[in-house]
Amino acid sequence: MEHLRSFLVCAETLNFSEAGKRLGRVQSAVSAQISRLEVVSGQTLFDRGRGRTMSLTAAGARLQVHAERLLRLNAEALQAMRPDVPRPLFRFGTTETYAAAVLPRALTLFRSARPDVVLEVVCMHSPDLLSALDRGDLDIVLVTDQGRRDSRVLARESRLVWAAGPRFDGACNDPLQVAFMPPGCEFRSAGISALERECRDWRLSMASPSPTGIRAALLAGIAVTVLPVTTVDPALRVLGEADGLPSLGNVTIVAHRGMKTDEDASDIFLEQLSISL
Repeated sequence: MEHLRSFLVCAETLNFSEAGKRLGRVQSAVSAQISRLEVVSGQTLFDRGRGRTMSLTAAGARLQVHAERLLRLNAEALQAMRPDVPRPLFRFGTTETYAAAVLPRALTLFRSARPDVVLEVVCMHSPDLLSALDRGDLDIVLVTDQGRRDSRVLARESRLVWAAGPRFDGACNDPLQVAFMPPGCEFRSAGISALERECRDWRLSMASPSPTGIRAALLAGIAVTVLPVTTVDPALRVLGEADGLPSLGNVTIVAHRGMKTDEDASDIFLEQLSISL
């Protein structure tokens, strides 16, 4: 294979001295390798007569094609025989609501910084994510604040808002038609508390365990819901007091880091989350 590699460099440079420089060998050593190939093949590979520019012979051109293929196959064989080196795994968990809002940008930035890492993403409810983090099944989770924990490494305040589709007309809705996730959802609790505080009549038009179902109701124009303003996508619009809806306050979005994580990967991912929130 070393002889074939030298031959290919000579075929490219058409100069044994230049080939020797590239290969880190003296010219005589390169010439000896080419002579050995000519003996083995029984063919003259280079036309290198005195006073003429060196060129490949017809036999040399044929060997060039096969030499490239043989060296490529040799490299593939060596790679296949090497023991597999496991790539580092980074496991991130968040809710569906936050995943849709922050993951596209965060993943793009993280992948460009750590292309060697295998990234695993799961979406679950906040309590389940924190349990998985405590078990060591996740490296970082992004959730709505569930109370002070020592693992908190990032916190962002986000204003809660009423979100609706472009066809929703709040003035024509009495009682107000709302779409919420099941009891236990922080956004649902905030919305109901605000409506009851203002003595505003409301009716649950749709309930869904998934933000995808809630979004469908919004785009259909049949209801409003409550979301952190950072998660409202361009297809929706924000409503407020001018639309006859009560203010909602803020929510804290936090990231927690597990005890046993790749610190470099988690630091980079946290930086991207901070930018994306």
